[in-house]
Amino acid sequence: MTKFFFLAVFSFMVSAVFSQDIKEIRNFSLLGQTQKAKEAVDKYMAIAKNTQKGEGWYYKGYIYNQISKDSTKTVEDNAALKNQAFDALKKYRELEPKSPLLEEQHNSALYDLYVGFYSELGVKAYLAKNPATAFENFRKALEVHDYINANSLVGNNGFKFSALDTMLTLYTAIAAAEAKKTDSAAAYYQKIVNAGISDPQYLDAYQVLADRYKTTKNKAAFADIISKGRKLFPTNSEYWMALEIEEATDGMTAPGIFPRYEELMA
Repeated sequence: MTKFFFLAVFSFMVSAVFSQDIKEIRNFSLLGQTQKAKEAVDKYMAIAKNTQKGEGWYYKGYIYNQISKDSTKTVEDNAALKNQAFDALKKYRELEPKSPLLEEQHNSALYDLYVGFYSELGVKAYLAKNPATAFENFRKALEVHDYINANSLVGNNGFKFSALDTMLTLYTAIAAAEAKKTDSAAAYYQKIVNAGISDPQYLDAYQVLADRYKTTKNKAAFADIISKGRKLFPTNSEYWMALEIEEATDGMTAPGIFPRYEELMA
């Protein structure tokens, strides 16, 4: 009986300490005392058994994201904090699939990370003429977008992401191209092409890939791009024809060029 009594008291004390730690973390967060909140959550998560509970991961994600908004820090430092925040929130959802702390806030912590990587860091880096850093943050924003979309996480007022964030995908491709990451740029441009978008502001995606496939002599991919370009952007028919002629007559000598040209024009 005495043994049972002490076990019960010990269990109660552990539970009380756990609740107190979480309450302290939550209070610091609510008061906007982010540095104290970070110190408290770091201390809490340093205890191995606490990493098996979802609540600590949620608060780590929330707090690290709040700290990452500090405009006095570098883009790189804030990106590192946002990455840790994203990992923490994913871990929270893994441990607590119903994720009540996220749900009651309409998943705002995750949506806020998307905005942060996109506009707070990506756009800021791009305007500072740092396309490589802009690319990394745009890419991460897309990763957050895709995670939210794949898990059907609903935001405020029932907001849901579309399957493809076309504008962000375009920005990611542009930043990659300017950072000389041509393979990455092509991959993001290809996403736009695969979606069959006909808005004129996305024309570059088709033109860049057409030129790439012509240069690399990828005939099947080139033919596919030309076909889509003609269908979606008929007013640019002369451009598509010129590219097709260039590709078809590449390496030909004068006697063979004219018959091939006439064949294409027929």
